[in-house]
Amino acid sequence: MDRRGFIAGMTASLSPGRVGADTSAPPDLRKAARDAWLFALPLIEVAALRARPNPINGQPAPINAFTHVRSLAAPKARAVTAPNTDTLYSSAFVDTTKGPVLLEVPDCGKRYLSVQIMDMYTNNNFILSPRTPGGATGAWRLLSPDSEPQNSRDLRLATPHAWVLARILVDGPSDLPTVQAIQDHLLLQGPAFPPSITDATRASSWPVYFAAAEQLLKSDPPQFKNGLDTS
Repeated sequence: MDRRGFIAGMTASLSPGRVGADTSAPPDLRKAARDAWLFALPLIEVAALRARPNPINGQPAPINAFTHVRSLAAPKARAVTAPNTDTLYSSAFVDTTKGPVLLEVPDCGKRYLSVQIMDMYTNNNFILSPRTPGGATGAWRLLSPDSEPQNSRDLRLATPHAWVLARILVDGPSDLPTVQAIQDHLLLQGPAFPPSITDATRASSWPVYFAAAEQLLKSDPPQFKNGLDTS
């Protein structure tokens, strides 16, 4: 049985009628439930982040479009983890189910820039940077797992949905306008999608958590090679 089937089975086994099943179930079932919860956690966390309302308009960020943070983080900032205090971030959630998504990365010269492309399990699929072979500048195509790359600028993702996180170094507050202008040239072009909504978080009750996990596993199944999970 693959991991998706495993979690589906766990959802059925731990039915809502079994109040307190996490403590009264046999040890092997409790361990299986714990393993399933941990395996699904990256999916739940990324989906919750994707659905998080924007503080400006109260709406989740659009899909296949960047949201730019225009100011430096304060020392106590905790967006996901503690962010760098000398970096501006640009974040986007990508959906390749309707076709490739074009990513444009501007030329930053010698300035530090990295574009981290993660699948829905938070695995790094690609990192684009002036320090990586081929550099980062120019146009890239983000492809779905079932698409065939045509050249080195085609990046096939491990899951149909992905999280793109760009980091650009800022040399003090006076450098902010320059970096903000660079952010404006960091672009995504792809089919428009409404924001994705999920009510599940790591703090959700297990019926809500596992129901969301089952749906997320259907939309972004893990990749298997020779029977092993490679997501």
